[in-house]
Amino acid sequence: MEFLFIRTAFLGISSFTFLNSVKILHIPLHFPWLVLFLVTFFIWLFWEEIYRKKFNFPSVMGVFLLLQLYADTMGNTFDFYTKFNWFDRVTHFTGGATTGVFAIFALSYFDNKNHWKLSLKTLIIFAITLTLSLAVLYEFWEYFEYSVLNYKLIIIGVTDTIDDLLFDFLGATTFVLLSTTILKKRGYFFPNNSDSKTK
Repeated sequence: MEFLFIRTAFLGISSFTFLNSVKILHIPLHFPWLVLFLVTFFIWLFWEEIYRKKFNFPSVMGVFLLLQLYADTMGNTFDFYTKFNWFDRVTHFTGGATTGVFAIFALSYFDNKNHWKLSLKTLIIFAITLTLSLAVLYEFWEYFEYSVLNYKLIIIGVTDTIDDLLFDFLGATTFVLLSTTILKKRGYFFPNNSDSKTK
């Protein structure tokens, strides 16, 4: 039932972005609808793969992904990014948090599967680094949109870029540390990372 709800929500937002990308819907946007559709669709495929292979990811992670996608899509659709100065910071914080938690789950899964025997501290550092690397790539993409694709309504600048990366980092660090602390205490998902390995 949980997966049916998540799949329906993914279908809804993917359909909305697709209909705009092929101009059946005509909602103006300062961001390419096609890109928004592709991002949404591939994240949906990513979640389907998680479900199909029965990775040990809690269903709530799918909800977090959806909330992030809906917040970003609605923010672009209703121009929240320019109307509210705090909205961009919130979505970057939650985006960093969501990506960071997914990264720590994925790294821990492959650590256990492949017997890498990495310490929990190492996994945390890798997860935060991976999240920041993706955030930097996103900032490069925004610059490409602004300078090459001519989407001039996108806010570009040194201050905005550093601000985005800072909140990506804060979100990732906060929630990676929080999630690993909670899960470690519950003995969940980190069987190869004992207390002795983190000292």
